[in-house]
Amino acid sequence: MKVNDLYKQELSKHQLNITYLLKRRHKFGGFRLLFFVLAFVSLFIKPFSLGFVVFTILLSAFAFLLKYDLRLKRQLEKEKAHVKLIDFELNPANGKHALFDDGERYKPKDHAYAKDLDVFGKGSVFELINRCFTRWGESTLSKWLLNMSDVEVIMQRQQAVDELSLMTNFRQELAVNGFLNQASVKTEDEKLWKPNDKAIGKMSKAIALSRFFTVLNSTLLVLTILNPSLFVGFILSYFISYYIIYYIYWKKFSNCFHSISKTEAEIKLYIEFLKSIEKQEFTSRRLIALQQEIKVDSKLAFQELKKLELLIKWTNYRLNMLFQPSVNAFFYIDIKCLLKIEKWKARHGASYVKWQKTIGEIEALSSLANLRYKNQNWVFPTITSDFQFKAVGIGHPLIESENRIVNNYSINQPKGVDIVTGSNMSGKSTFLRTVGVNAVLALAGSVVCCKYLELAPLKIMTYMRIEDSLIDGTSTFYAEIKRLKKIMQESEKDQYAFLLLDELLRGTNSNDKEKGTIAITNKILEDKTAAIVATHDLNITGLADVYPNRIRNFYFDIKIVNGKMTFDYFLTPGVCQSANASILLNEIGLKL
Repeated sequence: MKVNDLYKQELSKHQLNITYLLKRRHKFGGFRLLFFVLAFVSLFIKPFSLGFVVFTILLSAFAFLLKYDLRLKRQLEKEKAHVKLIDFELNPANGKHALFDDGERYKPKDHAYAKDLDVFGKGSVFELINRCFTRWGESTLSKWLLNMSDVEVIMQRQQAVDELSLMTNFRQELAVNGFLNQASVKTEDEKLWKPNDKAIGKMSKAIALSRFFTVLNSTLLVLTILNPSLFVGFILSYFISYYIIYYIYWKKFSNCFHSISKTEAEIKLYIEFLKSIEKQEFTSRRLIALQQEIKVDSKLAFQELKKLELLIKWTNYRLNMLFQPSVNAFFYIDIKCLLKIEKWKARHGASYVKWQKTIGEIEALSSLANLRYKNQNWVFPTITSDFQFKAVGIGHPLIESENRIVNNYSINQPKGVDIVTGSNMSGKSTFLRTVGVNAVLALAGSVVCCKYLELAPLKIMTYMRIEDSLIDGTSTFYAEIKRLKKIMQESEKDQYAFLLLDELLRGTNSNDKEKGTIAITNKILEDKTAAIVATHDLNITGLADVYPNRIRNFYFDIKIVNGKMTFDYFLTPGVCQSANASILLNEIGLKL
């Protein structure tokens, strides 16, 4: 069965569940209202003792139905989340940014390939893959796409991704929990979970003083009830103690409360994630290692987090306008809980950051697993130690499958240059990006858009989108020179350098452009670096006669039938003999 058919099958199941739950809530909502009304009426039954018994029974039934309705509501929210997530997978172009980040924030200013290969931003590789709900997950995935990993690490990721791709229920569980809590889980602050030793000392002093005020005010309250004439003394003691604790001492450690109070929902999500992860039985080496990282002595990590969640919940009650002046003003629960939170940080703060990173890695692996699940005809690449890039049926992952043209391409020497010619819009730039993007996916541990791919841990460097800068006072040509200088310096250091160069020196005249392109190509050969050079300059192709064993020519063809252009986008050995600039100019009324 096709993946989309499986999605539609799941979608139908969850939609039926929603219909059932809505009917269930409506039905029992009527019973709930009936029991509440009857409970009120029962208060008028004579004798009163009988009425009270009936009232208690009916009110208990009402409370049971209320609790049952809350459970149905939670189930309904989960079912709706399933529908939203499945609908997104079926129609990713609709409302994409409402669910997952496109990674724009992770776009580096100056990177070897990120900008040219559309790694981040709208319509990017990151957006295609990302199914993370935490900042740690997103940042982990971004780092994988920006940095080449060791071969062993890549292999372990492949095994984990392959295993997770089959664990659809587990991945859906993570996604639903993330979706239901997504608004609040966007922090990545390790400092937040380091204990504040100075604040702990000040809290301890405040609590020691508060014990005295608790005894004093409680005693005065009891005495005031017995003797109302003591009311003024009680009120004075109440306000003086409140002022001392909450206007003098609280200021000394209030930053601890403000930093932790907004993390309650975040912690709730991590608890759900940890519970889901801890109950799984993994077989791949990396997933087993990650599962071990969320253990705390003999206890499970989520149990320790639940203690923290409860402490934060009680601390946040200070924001309640009734709880603060009544309960807190007598027993100072917020300060006591805040001190316990700081002590929890001292014991488990570093571990919690580690758990967050672990969950982030599992989210990133789950994102790659989702890509694997949705594209079952894509394959895991073979990583070799010798320089190699051998692809069969390679296509661009960001092009829809019905429009995607695939090619075969290989280069197996670190000192060869392939020159690709072709007319405008024939597919040269897309081909360079196809090679680059699949290499990035492969070295991140992902499946690739190929029938087969074998490659070394290549260091990809690109030269495609070169822009001037008014702010830096940089012309296009100077920006090109700076970019080329950096590429050449980096490629000299790395035997696995693989350059993808699109239309060199476009910011200068054609004569200098041709001379410069030849000089750069010679420098690449001198440095024993591999490269694909896309160009319109057919004279450059003559270098294949000078270096027959190190330079090859390829081209993308164009066919013109009755003045109309057609492209097949197939990479062909040889040199392009056709052009289309005159046809394009004719279409806007310019005759050549």
